Amino acid sequence: MSLKNIIFCICLFLNSYAFSRSSIATVEIVKGNVTKLIPGALIANKVKTGDELYEDTSVVTGPRSFVKITFIDDSKISIGPQSKVVINLVQKEAGSVISLLKGKIRTSVIPTEEKEKNKFYIKTRTAALGVRGTEFQTIYNPENKITNLLTFRGEVAMVNIEKEAHLQASEVEADSVSVERDADNKLQLENNPIKSQDDKIANLINLNEALKASDAVVVKGGQFSGTTTELDKVSLPVKINPVQLGMLYANDTFTNKDARDSKIIKNVGEVEKFVAVKQEDQIPPPEGFYNEKTGEYAPKAGGLIDTETGLYIPPEADAKFDEDRQIFVPNKVGRLEVDTGEYIAPRGMKLDARNGFVIPNSHNQKIASLVQLKESMNDSMGKELFIEKEKKAEDVKIYSLREEFTKDLVLFYGHSFSRDLKVSERSDSFDNEDLALDGSKEVGVDWRMAGNGDYRPKVDFSFTRADYKGARDYKGTSSSLYSFGFGVDKYITSRFFIGAEVNIHQQIFALTNTDKDLARVTLTTFMLTGDYVFAKWKKAFFNLHTGIGTNFYKKDDLVRVKNGLAFELGLDFGYWINQKNQLKIGLLINGEDADIAGSGFFANNSSHENGLRFVFGHVF
Repeated sequence: MSLKNIIFCICLFLNSYAFSRSSIATVEIVKGNVTKLIPGALIANKVKTGDELYEDTSVVTGPRSFVKITFIDDSKISIGPQSKVVINLVQKEAGSVISLLKGKIRTSVIPTEEKEKNKFYIKTRTAALGVRGTEFQTIYNPENKITNLLTFRGEVAMVNIEKEAHLQASEVEADSVSVERDADNKLQLENNPIKSQDDKIANLINLNEALKASDAVVVKGGQFSGTTTELDKVSLPVKINPVQLGMLYANDTFTNKDARDSKIIKNVGEVEKFVAVKQEDQIPPPEGFYNEKTGEYAPKAGGLIDTETGLYIPPEADAKFDEDRQIFVPNKVGRLEVDTGEYIAPRGMKLDARNGFVIPNSHNQKIASLVQLKESMNDSMGKELFIEKEKKAEDVKIYSLREEFTKDLVLFYGHSFSRDLKVSERSDSFDNEDLALDGSKEVGVDWRMAGNGDYRPKVDFSFTRADYKGARDYKGTSSSLYSFGFGVDKYITSRFFIGAEVNIHQQIFALTNTDKDLARVTLTTFMLTGDYVFAKWKKAFFNLHTGIGTNFYKKDDLVRVKNGLAFELGLDFGYWINQKNQLKIGLLINGEDADIAGSGFFANNSSHENGLRFVFGHVF
């Protein structure tokens, strides 16, 4: 028998099979070029409003096209441009299963009485989604194998199924021949059977079990999650930028624009009006993280979604932090088309599904600032694991300074130093003296509290054991000194911040009275500080610290301390052991200068200390 006759017999059988089944869905709206291939058909037919659809029907949309379908259980799906969907199973009781082979769909499912029961399932090559009653958008890009989920309201369970071959949308059993079409809508012979209802129910049960696994996540309203073939898990749900969220929610017909259309493109911060969609609180920290041991990860919150490639673009390293929403607000990584919510890459760049950001114009490739921005954005996306493994950076993710301002950072430090105390007698009663006070040691803790990304409060406590054996002519050879400070830091740039602090500390003064006492006096000092990371490479950095201030007038039984000057100067080398822990070693020099007076004397005390400082920092 010839191949032509075999195909004819197969189609005759499949046509009779198709017409024996009941309709499971109706087409409500059609825009542009939309076709369907019903079971057994050799030719894909155009979809019209009012058409009835059957199980195992595939629906394909062309460019700038869209179709909205209502199922017999009142669930609705809208299929966006250049997409392909297969309707596998639709049952009111057991549930419905849809395979998304390419493109994007938006789904609305009426909640069931059983809140924990999944009613609607969507499969892609890399993920399974279980829906209990919600509205959400799903994207699958076969070029980079990314599955991308954005929930508008309700909850959607999601799990990676790359390792579960029996659950993959493309997986079939080879025991018969059928006519199928690929993602480009071309007909071809496949060793694919039309599965029985029992097989479909069994597949649905497998999907439901997979969604109960420990690595499944629940994506709530206003949250995003995604995965690829390169990963074993889906990302932990995070909030996307609320401006784009509102725009995508309003664009329920997947309207998109090209060069022929009038576009209104703005940065996120420039958009004043958008639909407000409630965003549920996320569990991961807003700056994101990646656990190499467990495979758990979360992208940086507040990013943008490219609906064409499926890529999630996290905010830049120094993006401002919105304390109320607990997200970062992107300003450099791209713009939005106001009417549709479509992502637009920064000027001079385009976003490629496999290679991330590229600069297509050879002239622009010579612009250093554009190249630097491209590399920074690709590095950020690589760390968020939305580009294939061979493309992503292997370095441990390190907090940017802006991100660090949103976290609790505790610094434990030890300081070994020598101190010189210069005494200048103002009344000519005694000679000037230089006292070398050696062997002093200091330990302390500096808590820089989580702030809003622009400001953070801080407190500091230290204990110093000072050795004054070099001051033989003075009474008192050692002393325990305590210090307590509080203040606030202000973020300036990605490498520079300033601070203001009040410090209540004990200081030693040499009194040029008859008894020549060493007096311990508690002073209050106000300091202005600045920290600048002037060099960094991967996990290592060099930091310059400066400070200048004044002490306030203080009077006690033995001495009066007038207003004086204080300064700090430090140079540190730091290294991030991992995302949470850092080590620093550096040279610290500081000093205080003040006039003192008492019974029968008037002098100036100028103290300077210098030594090595060791710091261990931990981020909470």
